[in-house]
Amino acid sequence: MTHLKIGIDARLAFRRGVGTYVAQLIQALAALESRHQFFIFNAPEELKKRINQPSFDFIQIKKIQPAYYEQVQLPRLAQSLKLDGLHYVDNSAPIGGITPFVVTLHDTMFLRPLSEVRPRATWYQRLSDYYRKWVIPRGAKKARLVLTISQFSKNEIIEKLAISEKQIKVIAEGVDRSQFPPRRFRTKRSKIPQLLIQGASDSRKNVATILKTLQWLKQRNYSMSLKVIGMDQKELQKTDYPRQAYQLGIASQVQWLGWVESSRLAQLYAESDIFVYPSKWEGFGLPVLESFACGTPVITSQTTSLPEVAGEAALLVDPESPESIGQAILKIIQHPAMRRHLVQKGFRRLRLFSWHHTACQTLLAYQEAFQ
Repeated sequence: MTHLKIGIDARLAFRRGVGTYVAQLIQALAALESRHQFFIFNAPEELKKRINQPSFDFIQIKKIQPAYYEQVQLPRLAQSLKLDGLHYVDNSAPIGGITPFVVTLHDTMFLRPLSEVRPRATWYQRLSDYYRKWVIPRGAKKARLVLTISQFSKNEIIEKLAISEKQIKVIAEGVDRSQFPPRRFRTKRSKIPQLLIQGASDSRKNVATILKTLQWLKQRNYSMSLKVIGMDQKELQKTDYPRQAYQLGIASQVQWLGWVESSRLAQLYAESDIFVYPSKWEGFGLPVLESFACGTPVITSQTTSLPEVAGEAALLVDPESPESIGQAILKIIQHPAMRRHLVQKGFRRLRLFSWHHTACQTLLAYQEAFQ
């Protein structure tokens, strides 16, 4: 086997879903027996502390600007280090340069109109959106391989970017079972069912419909408590979700918990009666697996990649329908046997997903692309 020198861009490690992918992939690669040398660029200190491998070198680059970093700084450094290949982990990739590369395209959401993502976009956000729409399709076509995380995303990439199926490899994400351990139900459960959701200012997370679901339940005399995570105060202020909750008459039932650490996240999953995740569009859907790992039943969308990830271990709903979501919530709340059944199915479903498998398949992709 050829000894390869491989660079990985780690600047986004631990930041949201893509950051989880980056951090977990690098850690899992470090746990494999491999003769290859890895150069990890701009990793946060937390990631450096977790890896003690002589074959992993951490290099910091002073970033002038994200686009310049991707298109100029990183390709130049890769060339000077005589790397055999680079891995761009967050969709964007260079449109020039000499060093071969693979790119992970998590989805094609960058093609959406910016107004759907950021209704009050700044000039910088508009410029960034234009950059991604122009660069990503061109960079992907120059990649030795395009890695993606679900069959749904692969189909979207083929259809919308006109990239050959032979150039694309599907490598599913995993879940860190030590970070999200299974926990028994609380010995003293609240009389009011506890719902947990992951929110964002991006409308695809579907917070507005979930608030309407809470109203639908209240109108039928079912009182629920809703905890919303994933948005810090600054992001929440860019939305009108609190006003919507007040107008719907359910403001007192909603807790806006902001951004939470991973240890706290696992606890919130375990304490909740149901994790509700009716996202309108996902390239994968890591929170579904995290909830499975913590022993919490899941309600998620019957669209995009989510049925592919959840299988039969979750209740699938129409994400546009408060009634569909509300009826699924009542099924779990009113039928303890169904709840237990879903929890056990979730544990079994997890056997199909691991970061070890992700790393093994990614390593094979490197060897195919760079040897």
